[in-house]
Amino acid sequence: MGFNTVSIFMVPVLMWLIDKPFFFKGIEYSILKQQMRNEGLISILFNASVGTSVIYQMAGVIISGGFLIYIIVSELYIIAVINVAKGSEIQPFWMLVLRKTCGSTKNGTLHILFGLLILIICFTMITGILPNVLKLI
Repeated sequence: MGFNTVSIFMVPVLMWLIDKPFFFKGIEYSILKQQMRNEGLISILFNASVGTSVIYQMAGVIISGGFLIYIIVSELYIIAVINVAKGSEIQPFWMLVLRKTCGSTKNGTLHILFGLLILIICFTMITGILPNVLKLI
């Protein structure tokens, strides 16, 4: 449960990093919002420098949201295992939850490695590291 707790606290840190990316420092988000209101979102996305950063940051945020759902499902699995093992009064409900969530977290080491990989991908996308590395290739 420790990895899940730390992971849940990392998502707000990633959201905070959206305003303070490492490599997209030249972008003024207030001016960008004004341009989006005037010209529309599509025209901003076709601007080479701004569009790339916005697309990578949006993808990082979407992946972070999916990661949060993954962590919540794994937390439900842990709670269901505990309640089934202790013989809870509503055991049929916890058995159903256990059956529905069992596929995502059978192996603890794999769960942690997958979670770290997703967190690293989100971090590199939101902060601008991944687009700059891809430019160099």
